[in-house]
Amino acid sequence: MYKRQSLVFSADIRDLDKGFKNIKGKLYGKGENINLELLSDFFPSLQVGIRKGISDFQVWGDFYTLKQSTFVGRLGLHDLVYKDIEVPIKNAISNEEITFIDTNFRLKGDLEDWQLALNDVSIKAASHEWPGKQYEISCVECGEQNFTLTAALDYINTDQLLSTLQHFPYIAERLNGVLEKIEIQGVLETSQLSAQFVENQLTKYTYQSLLQKANISLPEQGLAITSIVGEVDGNHQRGKLNLVCDAMGVKIEKIFSQPLENQNINGVINWQHIDGNMLVAMQKLIVKSNEMTASLQGMLQVIEKKPYVDVQVEIPYVKAETIKQYLPYRKMKPKLSKWLSDSITAGTFTDGKILFHGNPKYFPFKNKPGRFEITANVEEGVLAYRPNWPIASNIIANFKIKNNYLEVNASQGAILNSSIN
Repeated sequence: MYKRQSLVFSADIRDLDKGFKNIKGKLYGKGENINLELLSDFFPSLQVGIRKGISDFQVWGDFYTLKQSTFVGRLGLHDLVYKDIEVPIKNAISNEEITFIDTNFRLKGDLEDWQLALNDVSIKAASHEWPGKQYEISCVECGEQNFTLTAALDYINTDQLLSTLQHFPYIAERLNGVLEKIEIQGVLETSQLSAQFVENQLTKYTYQSLLQKANISLPEQGLAITSIVGEVDGNHQRGKLNLVCDAMGVKIEKIFSQPLENQNINGVINWQHIDGNMLVAMQKLIVKSNEMTASLQGMLQVIEKKPYVDVQVEIPYVKAETIKQYLPYRKMKPKLSKWLSDSITAGTFTDGKILFHGNPKYFPFKNKPGRFEITANVEEGVLAYRPNWPIASNIIANFKIKNNYLEVNASQGAILNSSIN
C-alpha cells in the first residue's frame, strides 16, 4: 500500500537584521515516508551511497546563535538500498549492509564544532540486529584543516560496518589504505576513539575497546590471529592488549606449517612504535591447549626494519603429539623437520624449555648469531628412528635441540622386547 510523503517545517526566528550568524529562535520539523533518493539531489558533494530508502523524522531546534544551536529528535531510516560499489573494501563481506536505523538524537553546535549523541539506537542488517545502543561523536574545528574527532561507541560489528561503508567511495578509498597493512574483523564493544588531524592528515590518536571474537591479520607478514577476546587500549605510540581467550587461533605462515587452533591464552601484550621502529613485549602469557600448559614471556623488536626476537617458554608437562604442533617446521631443515614429525610418535615431555634469541631471518642460526634451544625430559617415549628399523619404546631420556642439532641421551628403553639401560 502506498504511503503518502509528508514534510512539515515551522520556525520562530529573531534578530535577522543582525546577520545570519547571530539569529535566535526555534525550529520544528517532521517528515513521514520521505524518499531518500532526494539525498543525491540535495547533497551531491557528499557522494552519498544510498540509492533508495525511507526516512521518518521529528526534530526540535533551539538556537541563540548558530554556534549555540541544539537540535533533538528522532530519526528513522529503513528499507535502505545502496548504490553499486565503485571501490570495494578489502575482505568486506557482501550483503551484510545496514538496512534499518532508528534512534533518538541530540546535535549541538555548528558545522565547525559539533557534538552528536545517538541514544536507544536500533540497527539491523541482513543477519543481525543490535538494539538499545549508545553512540557519541564530536568534532572540534571541523571546518579547518586542523581538527579533532572523538567517538564513544557501544557496539561495532565490523562485518556490517565495512559492508555498508564500501558503498561510499570517499570512505572506502581511505579505509583500503589502512587495511593493506592491518585487517580487523569481529565485534568491538565500549569503544572510545580520539583522532587529531593536521592539514587533513592523521597525526595523533588514542583508542580503547573490548574485543569480542575479533580477528586481526597482517597480510604482508603472513600473520593472522582469530577469536581474540580481551581489552585493548593505546595511542599512536604505544598500546596494551589484555587477553582472556578460550579459543584463539594463530596462523604464522613463515613458521608453522599448520594453524594453531583453539588456544586458551591469558596474559598481557604491550607494544611501542616510534619513527618506524617497534617493540612488542609479552608478560607471562599462559597457554592451555590439548593437555598442555605453557608460560611465555619475551619481546620482539624491529629497528630499522631488522627484527630481533627474545622469547622464553616453559612447559611443565605435555604429550608428544601436542608439542609437535608448535615446532617451527618451516624454519627447520627439511630433513630435521620430517624426522621430528615422523619419528617421535608418543611419549610425555616434562620440564620443557624453549629459548629463541636472534633475528628470525638467520634461524636455525648455523654460523649466524642467535640461539634456538629446546630441552625436555622424555618419559614413556616411542621413537621410530628410521623406516624399517625396530621401534624403540618405554624411553626415558633427555631431549635437546640446539640450533640445527639434535641430541637425545637415553637412560632406559626397549627394542624388540629387550630392555636397554
